[in-house]
Amino acid sequence: MRTDTKGGYYIVEAAIFLPLFIIGVLTIGCFVNVIAATENIIFAGCDEARYCAQEAYVHNTAPELRIMLARRIQKENHDLEKASVRGMRYRYGAYGISDLITFDVDYAVRVNLPVKMRESQSRNVTITCRAFVGAGPENDPMGFAAMERDEDARTVYVFPHGGECFHKKSCTFVSSKPVQVTLSSSIRKKYEPCHLCRPSSLSNGSNVYCFMNYGETYHRKSCSCIDKYIIPMEKSEAEGRGYRKCSKCGGV
Repeated sequence: MRTDTKGGYYIVEAAIFLPLFIIGVLTIGCFVNVIAATENIIFAGCDEARYCAQEAYVHNTAPELRIMLARRIQKENHDLEKASVRGMRYRYGAYGISDLITFDVDYAVRVNLPVKMRESQSRNVTITCRAFVGAGPENDPMGFAAMERDEDARTVYVFPHGGECFHKKSCTFVSSKPVQVTLSSSIRKKYEPCHLCRPSSLSNGSNVYCFMNYGETYHRKSCSCIDKYIIPMEKSEAEGRGYRKCSKCGGV
């Protein structure tokens, strides 16, 4: 009598290696969650640091960044065991750079491994930026009016899709087109949200589009009112990108 044991070998091998394969896949999935939480925390920290740097122009004392950021991190990341913000330093100088802002984020992410080897992953992120105060190491802060004059002297306008020239603000090619701007509190005060695309839900720092010379609203890029828009940039950057002077306005 002949006994075929080949099929039995396959069953034994599957019984041994299939559970290990499943455990490996689940383990990779758990560590993907750790990486995703880290990216979310870094984004939240940078976003709050940007707001803190922006507010530094009008506030000499640090805002409640630690409390606000810790709450935001806990709200946006449900797999965290803990999150805390420590080591906050506000508008200090180091390495010849003034008005620095820095803080550390300590957090631990739950790791739901199939085999209980380690229940959490503890991490630390340090974020450093410079306060927006318009000052260099040896100069006093520049006022908004002075900054706007200085910016206007260097700023030109280009059509990012299909344009070959850079223009000055008063050029007729520019005056009738929407300009890409960064949404901020001042834009919200000056312009109303478009009733068609409803951009009021956008957060500060988003790109929106305004008709600077005659418009009263700001728009999303997808708004039907927006066709061919322009973006501002410094003249040196425009020249570096290959744009040439507008033959009508001269570009400056």
